Amino acid sequence: MVDLTDNERLALAVELRRITDDDHSSGSFRIRTLKGILDKLALPLPRPPLPPPKLYAPGKARAADQRRRR
Repeated sequence: MVDLTDNERLALAVELRRITDDDHSSGSFRIRTLKGILDKLALPLPRPPLPPPKLYAPGKARAADQRRRR
């Protein structure tokens, strides 16, 4: 197995994509093989950032009730 960094995998995927997109014989064994390699190199999609945590605070009416009770 070849140990590649993320940047190396990305560069290889870009070149393979260019080769397979520019070739007119898309059904050839060579292109099918390169597309299979490209599928294996697919980098995982980055996760979307988590939403900010929700802050729960008592409502205004509830805060007024608490002040009156004191």
